[in-house]
Amino acid sequence: MKSPIPQTIPLFPLPGVALFPDLPLPLHIFEPRYRALVKDALAGSKFIGIVQVRPGQEGDPLPVFSIGCAGRIEGIAVMDDGRSNIVLRGVSRFHIDEELSEGRLYRVARVSPLIEKVLDEEALTESLAHVLHEIGQIDEGMSLLARTDEAPKALVVNMLAQLLPLGDLERQSLIEAPSVDERARLLAQILDFARLSRAAPSSDSEIKH
Repeated sequence: MKSPIPQTIPLFPLPGVALFPDLPLPLHIFEPRYRALVKDALAGSKFIGIVQVRPGQEGDPLPVFSIGCAGRIEGIAVMDDGRSNIVLRGVSRFHIDEELSEGRLYRVARVSPLIEKVLDEEALTESLAHVLHEIGQIDEGMSLLARTDEAPKALVVNMLAQLLPLGDLERQSLIEAPSVDERARLLAQILDFARLSRAAPSSDSEIKH
């Protein structure tokens, strides 16, 4: 079976941002190293690996989580001063097997794809219904956006995982979920905890009413 992504991809570490399969991610490119990354990606496979920076840690290079998502550049607008706006489309989650020293301005890694799968369709349907109910208590607009019978359940789960105001570790747990139904179950748990936290005097969750 052919891999959906190249074996070697450039890494774009970001704090508090994750990309999920089949979803778009707009990015503003201004640092010289990432201008070089985008230029080289456009000349090659057009793939970029989005990984979250580990919160609260320092170093050079910055420590990142080992699981992220590769996106393909599907749009770019270049400005006169060299900055650009690009849009990535998520293709596949991946595991970083090894970071490579290639003498570039940006980081490059050898990666293995992590294929999206649904192990329990009934559990996915049940968890997604629970998630949509919980979101309706927080953000009616987001709930209405997600409620469509035409969209595949996996796409709705990934959209919510990417767009909801979650904590870095919460979002990372979702990108690392081994199946879509497990991701939906985790998201339901996160929202349950947020609902309970809203009733408490203080909260560690970033989802607040």
